[in-house]
Amino acid sequence: MFDDDEEFDDLGLDIKNIKELDYLEEDDIEEDDDKKNERLSLTEGIKEEIEIEEEKEHEKKYKVPKPTIRNIYEEEYENSKLYKIGFFLVNNRLRVFCNSLIFVFFVLFLVSFIVAVIFQIKQVRNNDVNNILNTVEYQIQLYPKFVAPDRDTYIRAFISDFNEYAGTDIQYHLSDVNLRTQSEIETSACGKNLDLRLRSYIDGPDKGKSTLDIKKGEVAIYAIAKRIEYQPSEEYALNSFDKIETDIHPCSTKYSRECRVEINTFQPLFKHCKDVIDIFPSAFNFPTDISERPISQTTPRSWYQYKKKDSVKIDGTSVDFDIEFTLEYRSFGDCLNANTLPVYPVQGEFSIRLFPSSTSSNIKSSIVDFFNDEVYWKLLEKYHSDGNEYCIQQHLNITSTD
Repeated sequence: MFDDDEEFDDLGLDIKNIKELDYLEEDDIEEDDDKKNERLSLTEGIKEEIEIEEEKEHEKKYKVPKPTIRNIYEEEYENSKLYKIGFFLVNNRLRVFCNSLIFVFFVLFLVSFIVAVIFQIKQVRNNDVNNILNTVEYQIQLYPKFVAPDRDTYIRAFISDFNEYAGTDIQYHLSDVNLRTQSEIETSACGKNLDLRLRSYIDGPDKGKSTLDIKKGEVAIYAIAKRIEYQPSEEYALNSFDKIETDIHPCSTKYSRECRVEINTFQPLFKHCKDVIDIFPSAFNFPTDISERPISQTTPRSWYQYKKKDSVKIDGTSVDFDIEFTLEYRSFGDCLNANTLPVYPVQGEFSIRLFPSSTSSNIKSSIVDFFNDEVYWKLLEKYHSDGNEYCIQQHLNITSTD
């Protein structure tokens, strides 16, 4: 680094000694330990002084201290401390963010829960205001081959057994028989594909009437059925029958929501969404203007219906009920002449429907149990139920074992 002796003199160094040291190192001259230690000590001291002078020169020239190994280590140490502090701050902010996010989700859940509870209370109140009944129905799918060839004889025998089990005295009269047509309304174009049935009565006590009902069946939970909004518009509210029904079958018990209204026109034709939305506006709560979209209507099918209302006292409590036979035929002629010709129905059903004393009350469990154990299962044991034989046999085996 230093080119001449003058530079060494300016630094106050012993040039002669340095040259001697260099000479000794170059020639590998042996020396004793004392001299060797003295030479090494002198060399280290000179190097340290040289480094100091170099630092001064660097600081004078660049206005900053010259970096040394120690300074580098110290800087790395300081940087590592800063890194740890930064890492802590980042983690802390992330922790605060996560906690805030969890809190927001908790608040949203709480608000949603409160809104759901309020909505449920509102629905219950609406059900009471709109006269929604809580009914119970027992259903038996009839074997078509057992109904023919003499339909009236079969139904009279069935009613006789019902009277024996239920303690009633219902008489079968042809004047209580309705012959009607039924078609389904396809409403998928209206935003919802709902089960809508149009029934028009051709003959019998309801002759000249047409009804439209909307139904959601096979609901597993009662609370869900209760939240379904099928209330009719004010124009049809007075001539409507609105219910939440417990449907009892041999293999299952589920719930359904149904509303039926009487239509002013006999055998009406529904062409557009507005035709059904005007009747059941709450069922089609759809934001898009869909009133002019076309809808379809299936070809009417022919049905036989016998329905009789009555009441009976059970454990001192009077309960209203009705029994109903409904049989579908391939044509209206078959429906009309099933007593004189060996005509089999396509399908058939017998049902018992229990009614509560008011819209705000439920049917007593003792009444439900009576009809279930003493009437319904005894009828099933004798007449069976098409498609439910296994469940009936299982029930009968269990009760006979008990």
